[in-house]
Amino acid sequence: RDHVNREPGTTADRDVIAMAGVVHADSAVVFIGARAVRGSRAAGADARAGRTEVWQLDTQSRTERLLVASANWRPSTPRWSRDGRRLAYTRPQPGGTDAVVALLSPEGGHEQVVNLPEGAHLVPSDWSADGAAILSSCRLAPSDSMAVCLLTIQPARQSASVQVIARDATK
Repeated sequence: RDHVNREPGTTADRDVIAMAGVVHADSAVVFIGARAVRGSRAAGADARAGRTEVWQLDTQSRTERLLVASANWRPSTPRWSRDGRRLAYTRPQPGGTDAVVALLSPEGGHEQVVNLPEGAHLVPSDWSADGAAILSSCRLAPSDSMAVCLLTIQPARQSASVQVIARDATK
């Protein structure tokens, strides 16, 4: 019997869409913070052979697909758009240290890089229904405490506006 998800060294099946993570039995790819789209796909980041990779797991066919890999950066946990057509994650800007938000189209393999304001750091949490904005945890400057931000994507300019919508007033 083929187990899609199990703890290493056991035969106990695990919930494929667990928010705590998904472990694929055949390759031991850990999908931390995996999120299903229409119950059939999960995505996650993993480190293998000196590089970080973003993978897609089809939970029905039990197949994995490498979406992007790099030896130069580590992405945040990818988040699916509501329509299941794009993934968003944060990574360092190519050749620099400032963060960018990458929007990846798994079907087309195209990664669109969206620049953030200088010094800003953002971790995508959820997409708006229309795919035009991403709710995120953020820090607009290295000395800032974390806040909740809304990232509004402006695709024509490969940039985004970032608006703080909640902050801990005690910090």
